[in-house]
Amino acid sequence: FALFLLLYLCRVALVCFFAALLLAILDRVAARIKRTAGSWRPRVAVLVLGDVGRSPRMQYHALSLADVQIGSSKTDKGGLAKACVDVDLIGYAGERCIEPLREHPCVKIHAVPTVVRPAGVAIPFALWAPIKVVLQVMVLLSVLLLNISRPDVLLVQTPPAIPTLAVTWLVSLIRGCRVVVDWHNFGYTILALNMGSSQHWMVRLARLYERVFAARAGHGNLCVTNAMRQWLAEHW
Repeated sequence: FALFLLLYLCRVALVCFFAALLLAILDRVAARIKRTAGSWRPRVAVLVLGDVGRSPRMQYHALSLADVQIGSSKTDKGGLAKACVDVDLIGYAGERCIEPLREHPCVKIHAVPTVVRPAGVAIPFALWAPIKVVLQVMVLLSVLLLNISRPDVLLVQTPPAIPTLAVTWLVSLIRGCRVVVDWHNFGYTILALNMGSSQHWMVRLARLYERVFAARAGHGNLCVTNAMRQWLAEHW
């Protein structure tokens, strides 16, 4: 049984690898065709693994990007219209986003299904946490790889760092986009408060994960304070 399971997992991994390779090739060919045809416009995906309506900072990031004028483009009637940056705003549905964002012609809001613990089922945190992460990875990959057009830049809010930093790093490899991380806090410090100790093995593992993917995933970084920016530059 173990050998059969291993062979099955290897087959699934190969299928996923070739599917990702095909997607990467198609993305790059499509981008080259658009640039050659003169119909290319910058596209930014703004990712919030939370209620995007409760994240005013990320909403205003998206609105500011969408308001950037990059010249003119031809309309269907042969005229010229001001071209802007296309923005895909991705996050959990909840509070409504600000009205200028909802009505902006260059912004598309994508609601991500929320992963919640089954009601009435007592699952320990140590068991539910990895299950939740796997489900979130599947949801994020389906949205970032299949539901949206290839972005040139992926702007992601952290925390939560798990699994967003790892997923965005993987997506950047497959789709050839750059990742900018907007640091609001450190995820491992929040986990330490929940676990009651900064020396808990899950906290130490989360800190290592965050440090590794902070260096790998982020082509650029934004911070809410200068103190956080200096700490990141000195330690990570």
